[in-house]
Amino acid sequence: MRGERTRNRDVLINRYGISTRLAARVVALLARKADVTQTLLEMAASHSALEEVLLDRSLLADPEGLREERMQALGRQCGFRDWELLRVVNGPEGWRTIALEDDVLAEEAEAAEAEESLGGTALISTAPAGISRPETEQLFAPEDVARLKLAALTSQDADERTEALRKLVFAPLGGAQKASIFVNVLIDTGAEVRVRREAIRSLEQIGFRSDLAETIRRVFEAEQEDVAYAVRRLGAMLREAEEAEVGVVLAVMLGVFEEAERRPLLLELLRLTAQAAAILAQSRQRTEQFVQSALRHLSREFEHLCRPVEETMRAIHREAPEAVELLLWKEVERSTDPSVRGFLVHLLGSVTKDPDRRRDLADLAVGAILDPGLPEDQRSQLRYGLVRLGEPAVRAILRRIRAESGRAAAELVRLLDVVCTEGAVSDETVNESVGVLLELLQVAEQATRRRILETSLAGDPRVEESLQSKLAAELLSHIPEWRLPTTVEMICRTLEKIGLPAAGPLFDFVRRRHPHKDAEEAFMSLGRIVREHGQALPEQMAGEMLDYCMGLLDDRRARGAFTIALASVCGYSPAAREHFDRVLGAMKEKLWKSRYTFEMFEALGILAGSHNAEPHHQEELFELFESVLNMKAPDVLGVKRDTPEGTVYEFGAEVLFDAQVLPAMVRGMERIGTGSSTSEKLRANVVKRLLVLWEGVSNVRVVWGPGAVEALIRAICSIACCPQLATDMRVRLGRSMLRFLNKVGVVRSVGEICSRPAAEPDMQALSVDAAEQMLSEWERCDQQDDERRIALLNSLGQVASNTGLDAEDARVQRLRENVLDALFQGLREGLHEVQGPLALLRDCPEIPEEQREEIRERLSRAFGLMRLGQGHRDGDA
Repeated sequence: MRGERTRNRDVLINRYGISTRLAARVVALLARKADVTQTLLEMAASHSALEEVLLDRSLLADPEGLREERMQALGRQCGFRDWELLRVVNGPEGWRTIALEDDVLAEEAEAAEAEESLGGTALISTAPAGISRPETEQLFAPEDVARLKLAALTSQDADERTEALRKLVFAPLGGAQKASIFVNVLIDTGAEVRVRREAIRSLEQIGFRSDLAETIRRVFEAEQEDVAYAVRRLGAMLREAEEAEVGVVLAVMLGVFEEAERRPLLLELLRLTAQAAAILAQSRQRTEQFVQSALRHLSREFEHLCRPVEETMRAIHREAPEAVELLLWKEVERSTDPSVRGFLVHLLGSVTKDPDRRRDLADLAVGAILDPGLPEDQRSQLRYGLVRLGEPAVRAILRRIRAESGRAAAELVRLLDVVCTEGAVSDETVNESVGVLLELLQVAEQATRRRILETSLAGDPRVEESLQSKLAAELLSHIPEWRLPTTVEMICRTLEKIGLPAAGPLFDFVRRRHPHKDAEEAFMSLGRIVREHGQALPEQMAGEMLDYCMGLLDDRRARGAFTIALASVCGYSPAAREHFDRVLGAMKEKLWKSRYTFEMFEALGILAGSHNAEPHHQEELFELFESVLNMKAPDVLGVKRDTPEGTVYEFGAEVLFDAQVLPAMVRGMERIGTGSSTSEKLRANVVKRLLVLWEGVSNVRVVWGPGAVEALIRAICSIACCPQLATDMRVRLGRSMLRFLNKVGVVRSVGEICSRPAAEPDMQALSVDAAEQMLSEWERCDQQDDERRIALLNSLGQVASNTGLDAEDARVQRLRENVLDALFQGLREGLHEVQGPLALLRDCPEIPEEQREEIRERLSRAFGLMRLGQGHRDGDA
């Protein structure tokens, strides 16, 4: 028997309605290995005499002397009317439980239902061979049987317990009821060895297998290091055991599990319980016993036991879903440990099917996420669970978001963003959520407002344009307040997600703030929005932008970013097509003469690849770009000067040429090469020029800075992925990069090129060769170089999930198996970024179903919610 062992006084007061002093006494008694049953505590709340009994100072002064006779004497002395019902039950490891006789009788009644809890009676007989049930009924009166059961279960005299067990073998009781008594004696860790041996012999006499009984004996009597082996042997024997034997063994193992402390033994017991889940699920009492014991162990060793406990609970849930869900709901309401509570909420989120409980589940998940004591990996799991809940999760967040502050408010903003953009949420709810964010931008503290700047929700296409325009204006009003570059960049990224509705507020902002520095980033964002949505840009707004930016060409205060906006409007707005020659001529005339020459090269590249560029414009700009790329860089990247402080070097325009002009020219060629209206001849010339440049740069015959080299790699990748490019050209570009997989940018680009479905044999061969070389690089890669290792795994996942590969080809099959092994290894090593490529393989129809199922199982256990499919940001600022 086990009493209430909660050590939180507030919980005791709330649960049983007892006084503060009695709650303190109950906790104090626990320190002396004495507990009180729930029944007695509930009764003490309304019976002052019983409370006086429990508060008697002698209980603490001499806990070793706690006896049933003493408790009854105290009850009589304090005027407790039912003093004769007081009992003291001796438990394992010296524990004593103060109980009522009702508790003892109830436990016996539950034991009488052991036919359910032990899973059957096929091998358990009512009486041993040679004596019939009627004969035993003549030998044992009912009161004699009751006395024997009490002695067997609670007596502290080993001889008395042994004698009671021997007689109970012949008592007129059901076989399963006898087995239950013998099992309870077995799992009593306070029982002497000879008592436990007698219990095992008694089991054998009523039909239990001798080899199973011997193995159970070893579980209790072997040295600590041998106990886990005995449990493993039990697990192996259970595969051939009858249902009744499995039930008995399981009951014994649950008792051992409840008191076990060593991790290896706990893991073995969890495996055995999962194996016998079908039998365990037949008994609600045994299932509840396991759940409560597992959660106690989990609170002590969460990191090591979390996954085994979850797998075992899922195995039981598959057998009895409704019963297990009720138990989990009961435990989550009682749990006070943040990790255990988070575990239960996560588990409930994956098994609960009742739509009426989704609201409760969402509230629990949000509350658990906001608990500062919850580890981050569990918090990530719960975020993913909220996404699956969808609408109820958003409602739970909105109910709390206005009332929270500090870290909690920032976390709720993040949750709202993730659930609305990744979950199944209605348009109405999305707009309501954006309205709340707009409200918080005006009144919340700075940390919360900064978190709002990082959200993706503002750019959701379901948000009404009027609301997006208001949000854009509000965001822009914060730029002068927050002058940190990272904050301004976040605001501009959000505006770009909003898209065309942000164009008007952005244009108003740059006109107000020019020539302040904060207008520069706004000009860049305005250019990106126009390039993305130029076809829908209102004609009047396009004309006003064009006129305003053309006027800045002669403004000596201009910094240069306006040229990006000018080129974008001129090149991508249908209304500005007729002004293309005028704008191009004005820019070329200012080239090399203005302070913003380097930005103008970027703008010319945008014009070259734009929708409004005619073939002769592209030819003209290609020649310009090629002539600039052929310019010889200065031999010395600085000017030596002697000063009173010593020799110094001044770095000037030649450095900017390498860092800005060369990348801009390469990006200009990239835009020409990927343009939908570019002629095949010009596209081929671009490819040939880039191949020549790559040959020189990769072999160090041409020395470029890192920015220019990365721009060249990106350009080769973009053109190789262009749908209009001929296959032979695409293969040439891909092959040219395979020798330089030591560069992270090359690895990423090769992954993109080879992930494009193509039936041509040359592209198939390129993809397989590239993946095999990247696997070799993965095996040789430095363990500390996480960036390159992650890039290799991402690219491998992209190539292996290419649906254009021949699934029947043995080389392709072997490649995909090797890629999966590498990705699983990365996941084991904690590289959570591999969830993206694993998701690609999971969704690839060319992968065998058994492999896809394995990926699903591993991903279901992975931590974190990842936003998949986000592309690279444009390199043109």
